[in-house]
Amino acid sequence: MSCVAFVTLLIVGLEPQWRDDACDRPFSSEDNFLVCDRQRTEGKAWAESLATVICNESERQSIPRDWVTADIHRESSFMRGDPCPFSLSQSRVVSREVLSEEHSRERICWTRSRGNIRENCQPVIVLEEDDGYLTLDRCAYGEIGLMQLRDHEFRSGTIVPSTGEALPRSLRERRELVADPEINISLGCATLARVRDDCCGDDEECRADPTKWLGAYNTGRCDGSSSTRYVRNVNSSRVKGLEYACEFMPDEPECRVMRGEELPTPEGEGDSDGGGTEGEGQ
Repeated sequence: MSCVAFVTLLIVGLEPQWRDDACDRPFSSEDNFLVCDRQRTEGKAWAESLATVICNESERQSIPRDWVTADIHRESSFMRGDPCPFSLSQSRVVSREVLSEEHSRERICWTRSRGNIRENCQPVIVLEEDDGYLTLDRCAYGEIGLMQLRDHEFRSGTIVPSTGEALPRSLRERRELVADPEINISLGCATLARVRDDCCGDDEECRADPTKWLGAYNTGRCDGSSSTRYVRNVNSSRVKGLEYACEFMPDEPECRVMRGEELPTPEGEGDSDGGGTEGEGQ
């Protein structure tokens, strides 16, 4: 329960509209308050359901839960339903670069909100241009679900760690299954584990530090400027979530590390004669 409670706090720390105090402010009407209250209640329940899956799969793959949570936030913002289509005002567009005329794929940069100088840039498929708005598909390369998995990450026959079942031959059926949050996060964490193995091998110091390998999840490369930028963005979400969660559960290991405290050495490790061999349990 401690893990689920902590990860839930990480999630709502990144999505303020789901926090317990999200509606503790004056409203112009009772209807507006009810909308806020419904959004808060449904969002908190969604966060708790995701937290259960994140705890299970991060433990299964030995990947820090705060990094998994932050990675999902960067990939999909924990969005319910299909996170791919969205509408964007053309007044917020900063630049456009055609990547593929055949597939209507462009790299578009836009401000995060009106009057905000911060930009978001990513490849998208332009579905429609009308009345000053763009209708875009942010899953420009077939990504799907909360962890934005690609086709090669859920091939026919792939075993889903959380269920032990193999994915079917039909691509349509696979995509429907992989849209399910539990299956998506389970396969996403398994992909993160493979990325870690590919980038680090048996180097325990590397394996224990997601900044050394997490960028390859997005870019396919263990290092380089794009990988570094991705890790920096994920870490920004991670720190924001931790700052909120640690207000309520300050004794969690991640919070103690943020305060610069040394964690106790697990029993059986260290200089004692009974210590295990290096890498044992990996």
